[in-house]
Amino acid sequence: MSALALLREVIEVNRGEFIRGDAGRMFASVRPLLDSGASGPTFLLEIAEVSDTLIAREAAPVNLPCFCPERHINSGGTFCLYWDEDEPLSFSTRPDIELWWGKLLIFLHRQIVAGRLRRWPGKGDARAHGQEASRFQKRAEIAASKLGPSFETVLREDRLTTRTVRGKGSRRLRLLLDGKKIATLNEERQQIMTLRSRCRCERSNHRRLPLTACEDHAGALADLGMSVRGRVEAERRFFEFFAEAKVTCCGTMDGCPLARHSDAAVREAA
Repeated sequence: MSALALLREVIEVNRGEFIRGDAGRMFASVRPLLDSGASGPTFLLEIAEVSDTLIAREAAPVNLPCFCPERHINSGGTFCLYWDEDEPLSFSTRPDIELWWGKLLIFLHRQIVAGRLRRWPGKGDARAHGQEASRFQKRAEIAASKLGPSFETVLREDRLTTRTVRGKGSRRLRLLLDGKKIATLNEERQQIMTLRSRCRCERSNHRRLPLTACEDHAGALADLGMSVRGRVEAERRFFEFFAEAKVTCCGTMDGCPLARHSDAAVREAA
């Protein structure tokens, strides 16, 4: 049975209604549940089977913009429901389709909330914008997991930043937590500079171990710093690309980076 045939079975018992279909494509309507338990607005969806996967978009831009990275809507209106490199999905069985449909329902529910709040809910669980930035994000998540749950939390809450400084002929990268330095890296070597300083992991709060004696945490802290910086730069390039292509911001999200980069591109061109 095809993925679309399985999907038709799934949507008819999970908040959706099949409308019509043809070769490789179907149209369905769905009303996600709101937090209050009431039904939300109706979304008319176009769902296509492409290369053994399912691709969904709003059939016409009624409830959603045609493109909005901040709302995880790709160019062309397709929904960014998951990152295939980190979470490859299969579409061969009904449980596979149910998992994908569940992700779509969560996505639409968040769209309703985002439209009201003008910011993306659950931002800490979202993937970075663009493949390159997503890879840096994954690398940062792996490094944070080695350092302990508190590092995973501050990474998810976007409380880690970096700053590049120069010192004695080399570029140094400072990793900051809430604006306060927690590590300094040699940027060229991508290594922690003060290995005798106390490790920042949770175990060291009790054992007070230096980085040199605390598992592989010197490497993890260096990976974390480089990856946090790499993600920021990759996302900047992502938005600059669309701004230079004169893609306009939809105006539905406060603090949208695309709007900021578009304004900067206009000023540079003036």
